[in-house]
Amino acid sequence: MNNPFNPLFDVPLAPDFKAILAHEIRNPLATIDLSLELILEECNDDGLKVYIDIIQLGQD
Repeated sequence: MNNPFNPLFDVPLAPDFKAILAHEIRNPLATIDLSLELILEECNDDGLKVYIDIIQLGQD
């Protein structure tokens, strides 16, 4: 069976490839979300809070 993602080698992808990829994407997003929450707690500038809210909405 040919692997469309790796046509040079007939090596199947790991069955949990999608799960691994999803984890690698979500993991950094959790760190970003936590950092944004900490910044919001300390931020006194309403203008900056608007941008932080936009970033948080973009993560969903």
